[in-house]
Amino acid sequence: MQTWARYSLRANRNLENCLAPFASRWEEPSGSYFGTLRALLDHVISADCRWLRRFADLGWGPEAWAAKVLSLPVPAPPTPAFGTWQEYVDLRSRLDDLWVELTEALDETVLDLPFSYVNVQNEELTVPRAGMLFHLFNHQTHHRGAVSLILDSWGVDNDFSGLAKSFRVG
Repeated sequence: MQTWARYSLRANRNLENCLAPFASRWEEPSGSYFGTLRALLDHVISADCRWLRRFADLGWGPEAWAAKVLSLPVPAPPTPAFGTWQEYVDLRSRLDDLWVELTEALDETVLDLPFSYVNVQNEELTVPRAGMLFHLFNHQTHHRGAVSLILDSWGVDNDFSGLAKSFRVG
């Protein structure tokens, strides 16, 4: 989990660096499911805020971590979680730091414990905590792929597939 959290942090920083020169284009129609790059990024940010809040409410992390999580915005769609490019960058950075802190604080023995929730299709699911965390890190990865397609259409060189480096030994 710690490796995934650190990989996501690095990939998100790389994404920000690729996007920064083109931030003025983030509200242009992108042809993506979310319509614009900004809406896509807001989807990921909002999901992270909601899930971190849920985990804090369940006591998954230490008190100091939970206090930081409780200060996060949890806007209801369609209200965005951020207004400006800089607000996006700052919030993304806070979220990545919180994911790393959570994974560093988790006791491995709790990762197999069941976690139940109701998904957006109103289905109740029970999965191991580890499975839920993998799902959320994969959610970020999936949407970075969508960002990559938008950048490709703009002619911007990008690559967010460097996960192997996160697992190298030595």
